[in-house]
Amino acid sequence: ASSMSDGSSTSGADVGGSGELSAAEREQIGNLVADDEYLGLTLELTELVRIAIREELKAKLRDFVGKDDYKLGDISKELDGRIKAEVARMRDKEEYEL
Repeated sequence: ASSMSDGSSTSGADVGGSGELSAAEREQIGNLVADDEYLGLTLELTELVRIAIREELKAKLRDFVGKDDYKLGDISKELDGRIKAEVARMRDKEEYEL
């Protein structure tokens, strides 16, 4: 039989042989179940947050680049265009000039 952190046995039967758990053993099992439920909930919440962040990022990216499917370099191209347009506007020009 293995022993729990307080030295009690986990053989399934107490010393008296009645098969019932002591109050301390019931509490330990209750704590283990609560911990397991908490860990399960934590994993579920982590997955939901990850999905929500990913979907929000996709939406922001679509808004930024102006198209539904992202390809490598789209962000750089969009930034380049926006910066050049702003520099041209600040110089009172129609187009960007070096």
